[in-house]
Amino acid sequence: MASTPALDYAAASLTSTRLDADVYHPHDPLTASEISLASSCFRTEMLNRGLRSIKSCAVTLLEPPKAEVIAYLGLPTSPTDLTPNKTGVRPARRAEAHLIDVLTGDFYVTTCTFPTGGGRPVLDGVEKMPKGVQPAITLEEMDAAEEVVRNDPEIIRLCAEVGVSQDQIMADCWSIGYEHRFGDGLRLQQAFLYARLGPDEHLYAHPLDFNAVVDTNNKKVLKIDFAPHCTNPSRPDELSGTTEPHSVEGDSLADSGRRRIAPQPERMDYLPDLIKAERAKHGEEWDVRRDIKPLQVIQPEGVSFEMRGNEIKWQNWKMHIGFNDREGIVLSTVQYFDRDEKRYRPIFYRTSFAEMVVPYAAAPWPHPRKFAFDVGEYGLGRLGTYKP
Repeated sequence: MASTPALDYAAASLTSTRLDADVYHPHDPLTASEISLASSCFRTEMLNRGLRSIKSCAVTLLEPPKAEVIAYLGLPTSPTDLTPNKTGVRPARRAEAHLIDVLTGDFYVTTCTFPTGGGRPVLDGVEKMPKGVQPAITLEEMDAAEEVVRNDPEIIRLCAEVGVSQDQIMADCWSIGYEHRFGDGLRLQQAFLYARLGPDEHLYAHPLDFNAVVDTNNKKVLKIDFAPHCTNPSRPDELSGTTEPHSVEGDSLADSGRRRIAPQPERMDYLPDLIKAERAKHGEEWDVRRDIKPLQVIQPEGVSFEMRGNEIKWQNWKMHIGFNDREGIVLSTVQYFDRDEKRYRPIFYRTSFAEMVVPYAAAPWPHPRKFAFDVGEYGLGRLGTYKP
């Protein structure tokens, strides 16, 4: 295929990258340069295949086989392995990307290998995943879905009916997974709607009485759902309507068996400056507590641990600290120094927060879809904060 300006630009923008051999570990996260190199490699391949509407959801390290890592580092494989063999053969360093064709909704997993001496990576393969398989939702996609919801004419009309203006509409967008009403080829989000009565005001105090299902790739609202209402506080199972999913073509408000419910109108500020300003309007004085003495954590002689690249030594422990978009922090090759035998003993090869499932479990539709896989659907590495 003839080279295009986009292909030429991608090739020209590539630069060599090498990792410091003295502190290298096979589980080191990809560097910024490696991510750029891998992205250019994958983007070029997709352009060569005629796919020009590709969205990248993740580019991350493809970890080497366990046996190769153990051999390279010379790690013991059992408590009785007193003389582990260290080959020094560095495992191939590879990257994996999750790509979406936003026109068709197809999901591709691509891999490449970095040359040992540095330079442009070599493409290993491109796999088109089965229909219905989706990568994790990105922050950009959640922001885009909120914009879709806030500008949808029908949602603006429904909000106006209960006294909420367009500038007050806020959406908390969640992955919805597979939704049988729409088939298995769409990338869907469910937007839980709220009203924010002022800048930085507590929006969760003002839930709206409907939700929206959004087509992420095509950026449009597919369905507005009204949940049934509890008619007897002492009997939560007594509802105004069915718990079954409402028909896409039907009237969801009629199916819910209830009238519209306006959000509660009082401001519910929680930030100190907003609370103080609101109280001042009513002639009241208010302030945060001032009786707490300062807390200072200092180490005048320095830290008690030692870092060598991404490997940390602390007390008798030695481990590698990795990071990826899905799991966040990953601890690997965790060892403990046996003072009696004067050697490190293996504890864990790899340990991470593999998944966290939060089922909200409310029966009325659409709340059963409020079922968050925090790791697989959103990524702890993406949503975590670096602040202590």
